[in-house]
This record gives sequence, C-alpha cells and structure tokens, in this order.
Amino acid sequence: MTDYMRDTIKVWDELGFDPDCICTGFVLSEEQVELIGDYIRSRKPRMDEIQNVDNGRLVMVDPIMADGGKLYNGIGMERVAAMRKLVSYSDVMVPNMTEAGFLTGICPGRERASAAELRELSVYETILYYIASGYDKLNELHLKTGYSRAKISVYMKNLAASDIIEKAVSFETGGWENAKKGVYRIRDNYVNFWFRFIYPHLSALYMMSAEEFYDTYIEPGLNTYLNRYFVGVCMEYLWLLNLTGKLPLHIKKMGTWIGKTGNIDIIAQNEVRENLVGLCNWEKPQVTMEMCEELFANMKKAKISANYYFLFSASTFEQAVVEMAEQDKRFVLIDMSEL
Repeated sequence: MTDYMRDTIKVWDELGFDPDCICTGFVLSEEQVELIGDYIRSRKPRMDEIQNVDNGRLVMVDPIMADGGKLYNGIGMERVAAMRKLVSYSDVMVPNMTEAGFLTGICPGRERASAAELRELSVYETILYYIASGYDKLNELHLKTGYSRAKISVYMKNLAASDIIEKAVSFETGGWENAKKGVYRIRDNYVNFWFRFIYPHLSALYMMSAEEFYDTYIEPGLNTYLNRYFVGVCMEYLWLLNLTGKLPLHIKKMGTWIGKTGNIDIIAQNEVRENLVGLCNWEKPQVTMEMCEELFANMKKAKISANYYFLFSASTFEQAVVEMAEQDKRFVLIDMSEL
C-alpha cells in the first residue's frame, strides 16, 4: 500500500494534479504518515507566507487510530507520535474524544492521562453528549447512559474539577418544592457547542460543505441554544446598572430560578428581599403577553413577588406588552439598542 501511495503521488505530479483540499483518513504506518506529510508540505505554503487564504491548500486530518478509550489493534504509541506530526499540518482536524486524548495526553480532571484513563474517555464523551442534549440530572443520565449513578458521579466530579461542567443551583425562594435540584450543565462554551451540534453529526461533517452542515444541523437549534447565554448578558447588564446606581433597587445577589416545569431567567434581590425579576428573550420574534403570563405563573410556583420587571428582547415587544409598560412603571423594556 505504501508503494502504491508513492506511485500515485508520482502520477499526480506528472499530470499536474493540484488539489484545492487534502483530506487524510486511516494511515497504516509511520512511513505513510511521513509520505503524506511530505506531500502536504509540497502543496501547502507556510501560513505566514500566504497573503490570501485562497492561495493555500485546505488540509483536513482525521487521525483515525482509536475509539472507546483505546487504540485500534496493531497501533502503538509510535503511530500516535507520527499522527501528532501529521495533524500539525492541518487546518481542520476531526478526532473523536479518545483520539484527542491520545494526541494531547490530556484527560478530563488531570494534566496528564495514563493509558487506563484514556480507555475511559468514551464514558466522558457519552455523559457530555447527553448533558448537551438536555438530560441534566443524575437520574436522567443514569437512564440514558446505562451507567450506575455512582460511576457517573465520579466522572462528573472530574469534569467539574476541569471546569468543563458545573452544578447549577436554583435561586433560593420559598417555592423550594417546585424547584429543580441537582441540575448539571456544560460550563465550557466550546465543549457545549461541540457536543450539542457537532458530535451527534460527525459522519455528516465529512460529507457536507460547511454551509450545508450549518443550515442542516446548527441553524435550526441555534437560537434556543443561545438563549442561555443571552440570560448571562442580561445579568451583566443589570450588574453594570447596579454599580452605577441606575437600578431602582440596589441588588446584592442575582441568579436563575430553575423550576420543574419552567424557569425564571433572572431574580435580583436587595438586602431586604425586594425583588427585580427579569425575562430574557433571544429566541422568539417578540416578547408577548403570553410569555409574561408564563413568567407570572412561574413566580407563583417560586412563591415570590416582584417590585420591578425588566423585560429583555433581542428583537421587539408585542404592542400589548408596550402598552402594559406604559401604564405600569414597574415594567421596563430593554431591547438590543440599549444592551
């Protein structure tokens, strides 16, 4: 096979074959890695010499060598070292989690990974996939993965120690029996995006253009995904107003109430437990009265009242909401022009 590759490259050179993209897959030997690396170097200028990206060659490397926490049969650490060199030439690489662990030597929760730890990477991969898919409680993860609760707890502890996941704590109110407890979420933004949109569709990533992949698998769920981060932006905005004395309450703590059947995006509270409640809309075309009614219903479940309501929208507000705010000065409407 190595001789065939060498002969093929020679024919390509004779024919003046000049690819726009080079994609590598399974490689049988270190010699083949060297051969492919030489070819890439001959076709791809150094990035610091490229004045226009179109002058270069896009190189994608799939370092196929491991899965399920272990190397494939017949592949040793010498191949891993050679593959590290090959991926250094790439613009895009698409390892699975096990391959990423072997390439970097990094295991969640530790600076360096032993071979035994690398064999467990598939467990981390499975847990992160289900958390990103919305299964955010320990019992849900147990039912979806089939792993014991004790085993999941150990891996969750390691992921938390690496700041990859965190335990989300609901803002404390009188409606504790209606709050959702023991909720986990992925803290690392890159990891969250990867397991939400890329990991479930890796096979399609090979077959589709970037535009097709985005339109098919990312764009339909992106606004729902971004709403969580929009809540964080709105909280930062309130803290800034608080620091400059521009809020009607001087708030001391702020958080999200996580309910069993619905959330309150923001509860901000002062020293005497007066509340400012926030609703944050990134996903929908408008903030509607129906959304406000849902907020009021969740407040009853949380057993809180509000002195002020801050309604945030990435788009606009329904006319009925605008009229409500004009008549009731407890309601403040904030759109993207203010944020």
